[in-house]
Amino acid sequence: PIRYIVLGETGHHDRASAQGLLSVFSAVGRLAGAALVGAVAASKGGGVAGYQAAFVGMIAVAVCIMFTAATLNRREIELAAHQDSDAADSKETTGADSFVQ
Repeated sequence: PIRYIVLGETGHHDRASAQGLLSVFSAVGRLAGAALVGAVAASKGGGVAGYQAAFVGMIAVAVCIMFTAATLNRREIELAAHQDSDAADSKETTGADSFVQ
């Protein structure tokens, strides 16, 4: 779903860069998230109590992400916006001066 959102919000010319950046940020997020869970678990004494504290923190982050996702545009609005941007992009690329041999 996140790739769909990112690629849908970028123009045709920037989609490859957006997908690359998304891959980098996703990898960094996995590394940082795993380190953070381990750090929280170790700081709370490890064991069950430490991992419970870490998972409570992850639940708080997940709730924040859900509220953020609720503010995204509805599908109808998103499709209308993309149709407008696709029409503008096609006007830019159909000009005679953009023809390359």
